[in-house]
Amino acid sequence: MYSAGALAAARRTWLPVTAGAHHELEEALAEFTGRPRALLLSSGYMANMGAVTALVGQGDTVLQDRLNHASLLDAGLLAGARFSRYLHNDADSLRGRLGKAQGNTLVVTDGVFSMDGDLADLPAVCAAAGSAGAWVMVDDAHGFGCLGDQGGGIVEHYGLSMEQVPVLVGTLGKAFGTAGAFVAGSEELIETLIQFARPTSIPPASRLPLPMPRLPACICCVKSAGAGSTLRH
Repeated sequence: MYSAGALAAARRTWLPVTAGAHHELEEALAEFTGRPRALLLSSGYMANMGAVTALVGQGDTVLQDRLNHASLLDAGLLAGARFSRYLHNDADSLRGRLGKAQGNTLVVTDGVFSMDGDLADLPAVCAAAGSAGAWVMVDDAHGFGCLGDQGGGIVEHYGLSMEQVPVLVGTLGKAFGTAGAFVAGSEELIETLIQFARPTSIPPASRLPLPMPRLPACICCVKSAGAGSTLRH
């Protein structure tokens, strides 16, 4: 059996290595998505839960498409904010609910709806949210690798900016073929998530969002995509 001292020493030498590899992957994801920063999390569920619950709470409003993934709906319910679902892909329904919103408002939609396979009418969602001063969060788990000239997902597909979609969530377990998830956005967004998102603020999740053996494959795939090698072939 290893002594407590030996295990502690191993932990001290192992964590800086994993932290460096995780940081390299975050930088590659930020470059790939065209955003200043990205934050790794252990799963898509944790990414959605962490982002929604960190950005809205009591006195705020979260509005979601009725056909959003269960992880998004769970996050909306647990955030403590006023929670409402608008009719599927219906910008008029969204505008009606935005007119009743209180506090900070977050509009959340899947990019590609996993059960039906249709795309969010993201330009219409962004226009409605922008006119009401609300933020847009997109879970593009099924869009990365399938949409956009370089597989950059629904935001690239529609040619939308970070200002229009401030919170972008993706997974590494589908087109990237590995595991884990990420949130990409501004410096301010990522620092907010590091400080207030539960999956990142409670160790050891913040230190080890992905198992070490999977990191080289993730980094290679993301860098290849960012260099112009499409994920669709």
